[in-house]
Amino acid sequence: MIRRPRPRPKRSRRSPKNRSIQRAHARRKFWGRFGKELSLAEYEALVRKIVDNGGGENNGESVFLFKESNRVSHWAVRKGGRWYAVPFDRHRKAIATFLPPEALWPHLDRIVVTDDQNGC
Repeated sequence: MIRRPRPRPKRSRRSPKNRSIQRAHARRKFWGRFGKELSLAEYEALVRKIVDNGGGENNGESVFLFKESNRVSHWAVRKGGRWYAVPFDRHRKAIATFLPPEALWPHLDRIVVTDDQNGC
């Protein structure tokens, strides 16, 4: 009698996908750099601000800064009254991390809203 080898049992836990890894990393970095917790709903709202701003102009919520590669571009996103520098993964539609505030300094001319844009 020939015995067939038993099939290996399937792994019970799936490894996390890259998007969820990036999301967790970004939320952890937000806590570490700014001392505030970023909820999942707030994170998704920031992602929507970037995705909805297709042209990249300053719409008061998000501004395109520069393109790093075909996959990653850098954006400035506003949450509350503060701007944050974020690399955005356009393939996964996810914020990769939150950069320190110094990352915005070279791009302040694009971010600052003047009185003409404000309608005053």
